[in-house]
Amino acid sequence: MDNLERRLNEKLAELQAARAELEHRHEQDKPLTEEQRRAIDDLARDFPRLWSHPDTPATLRKQLLRTAIREIVVIHKPDERRLEFTIHWQGDVCTQLAVKKRATPIGSERTALLSDSSPS
Repeated sequence: MDNLERRLNEKLAELQAARAELEHRHEQDKPLTEEQRRAIDDLARDFPRLWSHPDTPATLRKQLLRTAIREIVVIHKPDERRLEFTIHWQGDVCTQLAVKKRATPIGSERTALLSDSSPS
């Protein structure tokens, strides 16, 4: 058996072990109790206060966003000089935003100067 085939077999075995571990963890997950569901609903209703609170660290805000957002799709519209964002939230809700691009992207003047300043 050559080296490539051996490494492939090792990786396939690792994948199979990881899948078995994931399945085992899913089997151990307990469904939420009614009390836990109510607590989560209460937190969701109070989300703006939590987000705006001065003691809420940026790391927690980032973690909350990572939990809530499933995917962000960005479409560049160069003719209209704008970006269109579609945020796909957990729970299959989408938010669409459009942002006008700046006239001069950050660093483009510096890049142009660097490329024009070739040694003579």
